Amino acid sequence: MQAYLNFIDELILLVNMATDQQKQNASLDICHKLYPYYKQFAKEEDSILLADAIALCEQELAKSATDKTKLNEFIAKVEKLMPINPEADTWKESYAINAVSAVHELLMFTQRRDNQHVIDICSLLIDNVDFELAEANENITDDQIYDHPVMKTTMQQIKDMLI
Repeated sequence: MQAYLNFIDELILLVNMATDQQKQNASLDICHKLYPYYKQFAKEEDSILLADAIALCEQELAKSATDKTKLNEFIAKVEKLMPINPEADTWKESYAINAVSAVHELLMFTQRRDNQHVIDICSLLIDNVDFELAEANENITDDQIYDHPVMKTTMQQIKDMLI
């Protein structure tokens, strides 16, 4: 668990020092990586909406001024995509929640340019890897998860995107 806390401390510093372009690229890349998890879980029309939200952010981040009305509309739509079914708390649902949450954070970042949204997006990717390792290895501990080569590689990839 200490490895995770150390990573978050380093992530905060890296995000605060990163250029706008690095933050945008990292956020978009992570949302694209998480999107297939939602697509496997959701109805086609919902997965298309989530893909459209990512595309909107790509377009808006390329502009000097963002269309806050359009972003607000998509924020409301994406919030409705969140899988909420307490009786069906499955791995697939957890992955889908992370994907929707990452896109929601991307929309918020696009609108407000607050670094916390980028940190949250990065954390959601780490959560997904954590879940995948836990799903594949029933008795794995938190320390083993954060010492796992897949987790270490993911953490390094995130850092590299922000340097």
